[in-house]
Amino acid sequence: MMNLVDPTAVAHIPSGQRAARRWIAFVAALFLLQVGAVVTMICIATNDRSFALEPDYYQKAVRWDDISRQQRQSAKLGWTLQLDVGALAENGARPIVLTVKDRDGELIEGASAAAEWFHHARARDRHTSLFTPQPDGTLAASITFARSGLYEFRFTVSRGEETFVTTVQRDIAGKDGLAP
Repeated sequence: MMNLVDPTAVAHIPSGQRAARRWIAFVAALFLLQVGAVVTMICIATNDRSFALEPDYYQKAVRWDDISRQQRQSAKLGWTLQLDVGALAENGARPIVLTVKDRDGELIEGASAAAEWFHHARARDRHTSLFTPQPDGTLAASITFARSGLYEFRFTVSRGEETFVTTVQRDIAGKDGLAP
């Protein structure tokens, strides 16, 4: 019976078979390295909050005609939205004031607004805020921003049958106190 650990046994294997075994081992090692790299990338992509897909992207693609029509209708309305970010309060929140005006520069009164917003570096962490009408005709909400940097706000403003959608990007200092 041949001992598998016997060093003299290797000497009896023809050199062609030894070379073939080395190449097979080399290819197998490359394959395992590739599998390891893919598993690592999958783990990073599924666990890192910096990696994000657009939520419901497939439904948005299916409804693209409706979304495009809404954007054209918003452009026809001629409304503009001004976003003002107030000073940091003691509770860590910032007052956000929206001023919505028509194409003549007149304040749109009696409107309601909602926003989906997120930090660009953490696009997976999405938030929504409802803005309440104020006596001066503006809309306001109080929002706590966890980090400083570039935020994207996707607004929907409605008054009666009219709906206006727009996207605003703004650098904001968060409760971490860092300037954008």
